[in-house]
Amino acid sequence: MWTSVVSARLFRAALGEAPGLSRLIGGALVHDIGMRHASPRLRSKRDHLTRAEAMALEDHPLLGALLLANACGDSPAVHFALLHHSRSGFGYPRVEGRPPLRGLDLISVASAFAAMVAPRPYRLQPFDARGAADQLCDEAAAGHFDARAVRLLIHCLRGAKGGLKEIRLPKRQTGFRPERNHHGIELRQGA
Repeated sequence: MWTSVVSARLFRAALGEAPGLSRLIGGALVHDIGMRHASPRLRSKRDHLTRAEAMALEDHPLLGALLLANACGDSPAVHFALLHHSRSGFGYPRVEGRPPLRGLDLISVASAFAAMVAPRPYRLQPFDARGAADQLCDEAAAGHFDARAVRLLIHCLRGAKGGLKEIRLPKRQTGFRPERNHHGIELRQGA
């Protein structure tokens, strides 16, 4: 639910009251529905995932997209469910040549941020908000996230003060990042 709140805040900041905003926010609310059908044992595992376990968890976007397509037809929610871990082609599932999807970059950043700041069974402490923002800045610099979406998140974290164009991705990193954070691609190293 935390991801949905962050996504909704980013959509409002980016789009104001634009037509179709409610459909985008609705898609943000259900984008991770496929994870509800992933094994509770895998979701609560404290150690590295094996390759087979990681692949099983990586099925949740497709499962969520299928569930939503059956219920909603062609909706932004279906695309958000399928692609919210795509990370500009560095994540999963790998979908080649897809057209840009309005709002997907915001949901991807919100989902990653929420995962980093929330308690997880596989790390002793979550990131603090600054550490999560630092991590996202690093990943945006590497091309894994849209830098504009990361800037918008930082803008919202700062209380939406000042202009968005004034936000720069910080070079100096001061936030808390837990050891063995198991965030993102590192999950796959436990094979």
